[in-house]
Amino acid sequence: MQQLEIQFFFPLTEQIPLDLDFTDCDKPKLWTFAGSGTSGDFLISNGSSTTWSTTNVVPTFQFKSNPESVGYWEVSEGVQFWREIKPQWIVRTMSRVLLGWKWMDK
Repeated sequence: MQQLEIQFFFPLTEQIPLDLDFTDCDKPKLWTFAGSGTSGDFLISNGSSTTWSTTNVVPTFQFKSNPESVGYWEVSEGVQFWREIKPQWIVRTMSRVLLGWKWMDK
């Protein structure tokens, strides 16, 4: 019986030290919702201070690459993808029928 030597790919055999400097970075901002997320009590925290509030809340996640957007796709309740160009009528209709996405003008 003979033991075979496995030739590994280069990144697995040699560790290259990365000279990364994180001294000028901001602290991460953490947002946490407690409860159902749609109404009632919720907790907002940004790492240094914490606030409790009771209200009707619908968390909204907006993905906006340009502030000059003309409208957005509402993928689900509270999830919006903003676009710079309004899609054609057929694209809007088929997206609503097949995927359930709604186009909302600004």
